Amino acid sequence: MDKQSSFYIKKLTLLGAISNIILAIIKIVGGFMGHSHALISDGIHSFADLITDGAILFAARMSTRKANTKYPYGYARIETLTTGIVALLLLLTGLGIIYDASESLFIPKEAQSPSYFVIYIASIALLIKEFLFRLTNRFAQKAQSPLLKATAWHHRSDAATSLVVLIGILGATLGYLHSDAFAAIVVAVIIIKMGWELISSSFKELLDVGLSPAALSEIRAVTLNESGVRAIHQLRTRFMAGRVFLDMHLLVSPYLSVSEGHYIAAKVHRELMKNISNLADVTIHVDPEEDDDEEETTTHTLNLPSREKLIPLLKERWGNLLSNNAYQKLILTYLSGKISIHIGIPSEKLNDLVCAENLLRELKTRLNDLDFIQKVTLSVDLHE
Repeated sequence: MDKQSSFYIKKLTLLGAISNIILAIIKIVGGFMGHSHALISDGIHSFADLITDGAILFAARMSTRKANTKYPYGYARIETLTTGIVALLLLLTGLGIIYDASESLFIPKEAQSPSYFVIYIASIALLIKEFLFRLTNRFAQKAQSPLLKATAWHHRSDAATSLVVLIGILGATLGYLHSDAFAAIVVAVIIIKMGWELISSSFKELLDVGLSPAALSEIRAVTLNESGVRAIHQLRTRFMAGRVFLDMHLLVSPYLSVSEGHYIAAKVHRELMKNISNLADVTIHVDPEEDDDEEETTTHTLNLPSREKLIPLLKERWGNLLSNNAYQKLILTYLSGKISIHIGIPSEKLNDLVCAENLLRELKTRLNDLDFIQKVTLSVDLHE
């Protein structure tokens, strides 16, 4: 989370918290005095929102802490865990409201029509929440912050809840006394739905759920558009507090240098960070060949001799056909379970093309019995 987003979140959440404290007190006191179950339920909802505000402030503060050796991916998971705790509280709150409202419906007792002044309380709450939605949503778009956007829509859901309460109270004042209790149950269902969505999202994030097929297609399109990329595979994504972490394997020509392969990967990294929203980090592995069957490909490759073991063997076979400097500059290509060897010879070491051809023929002959050698090539360097 960047500093601008953190600033907006803290200030707007604080404004929302102050509003929720005032609204919760007015709604609950007004609901008891005005005999409105729906308004009391909405007041409890406002207190639940206050807990949410506190959790968002805590998460915003902790999420800005820098990654370190102990926590190399930072503290973003705190936001995920906090969201899950808030979601559980919302679920319990909603169930409690349903229980209380059901009592008034099914347990016979004298029903009282809500007082008219509760209509004004519900109307004011509706206007305040709609104002908070519009204000927060505007800054969410400015800061490109998913958390602020979620906070904004939380205000909009509160406004919708207040509207339901207002309708229920109006019905009760017109003589439909149970409409107030029904409105309270509708509010509870909205709270439970919100809590379920939040806890479901947190669970998926903790289980490292990946991006949607459409988002993955966009990533593939951006990557394959880069020159030098032949294909991509083992594309994996996961979320952390609304931010995306991406791992992928790039297939490039097996005859590129290490630096050129890195250059292509760096360009892909830059384009992905520029074009994919909410992308926090990209890890790219460069492959010279397809390795969909990674275990089999890796096993074949790892069974081949390393440079440290191959050079002494080549010196034993080739002797003084090459200089020590030539041995150090050998280019080894590990591909399809075999090794290709490329040799660069300074021009002054060879008299003519025929001499180069004879040297190459002799080098190949001395390796004929090594089945893991795919080919040997030679080039004449004009400058050593």
